Amino acid sequence: MPTVEESIVISASRSAVSDVLLDIDAAPQWTSSLENLELIEGKVGEAGCVGYAHYVEGSRRYIVEDRLVEAVPGDHFKSELRGGGLKATVETRLDETPSGTRVTIRWKGSGTNPVTGTILPFLRRQVAKRMREDMQALRNLVEDQVTQIDGRT
Repeated sequence: MPTVEESIVISASRSAVSDVLLDIDAAPQWTSSLENLELIEGKVGEAGCVGYAHYVEGSRRYIVEDRLVEAVPGDHFKSELRGGGLKATVETRLDETPSGTRVTIRWKGSGTNPVTGTILPFLRRQVAKRMREDMQALRNLVEDQVTQIDGRT
């Protein structure tokens, strides 16, 4: 079961980072290939809520169910994902640093069919690259929002 973990420091409070992570309308702005995120059950940010993440990659469209199993806004989140030929657990930690918030995302996944089960271990580098790109987009989005709120445009 491939595991990928990446971290980035964002020049913002844990609360500001958490607010963006929990904004389902903002998710496509920092998540590769995500067209939209749809809440289907529960309340955003509360353990037990379920959403459908609608992805488009080239001509391929697919939906991934995202179930939030642990949520302590401003501290950590844990989601279980299923769809698109795989299942994964995603853990997100927010740690205060002198320069802002360190965001650490740990993705652990496996294939749900023979094809994805076979190729997924070989895609670890691509998953890590995409995760780094998404985290950079998250940092840019959060820091831009903080700048606008602070009036430092």
